[in-house]
Amino acid sequence: MFLRPEWEQHIVPVPRPPTRWLKLFRPHTIDFILTKMMRGADEQDMQDVEFLIRHDHITAAQMEPAFANVRMPDIQELRDAFERALPVVRRLLQSAG
Repeated sequence: MFLRPEWEQHIVPVPRPPTRWLKLFRPHTIDFILTKMMRGADEQDMQDVEFLIRHDHITAAQMEPAFANVRMPDIQELRDAFERALPVVRRLLQSAG
């Protein structure tokens, strides 16, 4: 998965009825966007990214440090996918801003 190095410090609780033993969390939207970039500029994933940006009001100022520090497997195919998705996500951020 593509994530920020400190992704665990930013997990978000999943709202649900209280339970005694179970607590659910999800990655922060910034990290979720990074994971969506694993498949490159896949149309469905980019639609998901656009929704996430608009729904959670994610800005370029929030995403640029994540782009610079993203941790990903050392697999060239995945690095290439990230590079293909990067300009698309930046355009989505700009159009939402």
